[in-house]
Amino acid sequence: MVAPTTSPARPARRVALRRRLAALLVVGATLGLAACAQQPGPFQPFADDGPAADVEAIRSSLPDAIAREENVGRLVLDADGRATAELNLSDAAAERRRSELAAVAAPSRVAMVLPRLEEGVATLVKQPSTAAQLGYTDASFELDEFAGISVDGAHATAILSGKECYTHLDEATACGVPSRFRLTLARADDGRWLIERKRSQAIAGEG
Repeated sequence: MVAPTTSPARPARRVALRRRLAALLVVGATLGLAACAQQPGPFQPFADDGPAADVEAIRSSLPDAIAREENVGRLVLDADGRATAELNLSDAAAERRRSELAAVAAPSRVAMVLPRLEEGVATLVKQPSTAAQLGYTDASFELDEFAGISVDGAHATAILSGKECYTHLDEATACGVPSRFRLTLARADDGRWLIERKRSQAIAGEG
């Protein structure tokens, strides 16, 4: 996926507002973002550690997994550009979100995130004016660099920097501030690395 570029101030403000809604309705305290701001230590770079094949597998797949997880919360629009209940709140739409999330997130994360995600989507669909400001139809992740990957058996930790970008309902695209992300991962039975936890911290002086 080609990551979109940052748009002017108005779309950038939408990113900030969308993040507030996401923090409240989608993941809430699950990610512990407030605590992260008080604990810079966990975001410090470290040397790669663990089997080289696992480190490379995470390096090649994680940016896409971050984008795919964000995309689970996208709104689907009809031919008139409306996020209708039929397209977004049906059983089929809910199953699509569950399946897409389960493809990149560990079962424990799915159990925590999915109920809030469904609540957030329902809020946007039922409030078109809010959806126009906070809803998005696509998400991508612009990777800057990895700052360390550590693999220990079926578990791993990765730190990377970049920014999440969103295409809004009016097709304007905006990116959040450059941030450092710390993710804990679990290896699935089929060998895929799934996101267990994701925390972020804005990079000082950026944005």
